Amino acid sequence: MKFKFFFTIFTILIVFSYRISATVEEDIIIQLPDTVYLLPDKFAEFENGDIEKFQQYAQERLVYIDTLVVFKKNTLSKKSEYVSENEQTKLTTRVSFTVDKSGNVVNVKIDKSCGVSKLDLEALRVVKNSPKWEPAKYQENNVSQNFGISLYFKKKK
Repeated sequence: MKFKFFFTIFTILIVFSYRISATVEEDIIIQLPDTVYLLPDKFAEFENGDIEKFQQYAQERLVYIDTLVVFKKNTLSKKSEYVSENEQTKLTTRVSFTVDKSGNVVNVKIDKSCGVSKLDLEALRVVKNSPKWEPAKYQENNVSQNFGISLYFKKKK
């Protein structure tokens, strides 16, 4: 009785596994609609360059008044106050974004504020107005990819 039971289970498993392997094809790529790839086969490119080229592009397009960069971050009240020129001359805003499968820059957000909302908004403006990128590729298909850059605001001397 035990032999027949195990033989039947064994036969069912073999037949079932054969049918599964016969229906699976190696060339099928299952891709979720909004998947963002961390390590695509080919990274997204900005004007035939990498993320450093985009960071340089963005840094060159920042528009701000020199006096806005004279400030100090008040961590207790989470507000920025303007202070004397000697105390602080450089701020950093960290911006993250996604290059979608069409090459558009989307999902732009501030990861780390410099403490001055006008400067953060300027960083967002520059990244959002980026020209199209060459999208990342995974198995010959265009895919989305995340990036992050730091933009620096400093008083020009």
